[in-house]
Amino acid sequence: MAKSRVIPPSFSPERKSALASLLQDKPQTSQEVELRLIQPNPFQPRTVIDDVAIDQLAENIRKYGLLQNLVCRPDGVGRFTLIAGQRRLLALQKLGWQSATVTICDRVTNDDLRLVALIENLQRETLHPVDEVRALFEVVQQAGTQEAAAQLLNIPLGTIGYKTVCMNLGEDVLNRCLAIPQISLNTLHRLLQMPVEQRLEAIHSLASGGRTPPATAKTRKTVQKPFIWKNRTETQASFSLQLKFKKKDPTADEIFSAVKLVYEELAAQREGKPVILGPSRKPVKN
Repeated sequence: MAKSRVIPPSFSPERKSALASLLQDKPQTSQEVELRLIQPNPFQPRTVIDDVAIDQLAENIRKYGLLQNLVCRPDGVGRFTLIAGQRRLLALQKLGWQSATVTICDRVTNDDLRLVALIENLQRETLHPVDEVRALFEVVQQAGTQEAAAQLLNIPLGTIGYKTVCMNLGEDVLNRCLAIPQISLNTLHRLLQMPVEQRLEAIHSLASGGRTPPATAKTRKTVQKPFIWKNRTETQASFSLQLKFKKKDPTADEIFSAVKLVYEELAAQREGKPVILGPSRKPVKN
């Protein structure tokens, strides 16, 4: 029977991770558990598994042993639900292990289970961009506000807004994007800037091996935002933002859309992300 050669300490308050923070007050024990008794986390947000990465992890475990326990909660007599360690569990199964040392956490609710799964994936693993957007959006819902989610995940607030705005693409578009392994977050933003009727054509091109949506250049010409904006920080306590429209008396909806786009670009600049600017939107440096 294969056993882990290195048994790490249980998740403790000293570990600077969201998982540690959420589980530090839960009663914990370690014991050997048969892998067949562990069921996957039903709230696992990752829907795309990298088989090559699992093979590499399995090889590392074969050479060096299991360096970090699986984390589970007891679920009925002799059964367990995985909290953290999905990739490790898959790797152990690939290696043919029958059991492993598991950290058992009691009093873990379904809400805890959902939040831990989301946070672990966002902080430790590279998710498909669509999975990441959805997971981050759900963390915001669980936490209550974007500010609370940013504090919980220890990431800038701008990152939250930059990524979760992609939820505006809608479930149909996101599901189609999920089937394209090479798609990026930047591409999701390009799709977001396109008219709805052009998005499916662009996705079809990407799925066929295209590098960028074919309508991107055309979109920048036909969907120009009819305004110019600039911002300037005058003092630490003073900030000015100027919007200049190309027509008189813009509607409330047009003003709202303009402010939303400015927010997205500022969030992208804050995170060092590529910013896709139409010809009529020219942010002025301080």
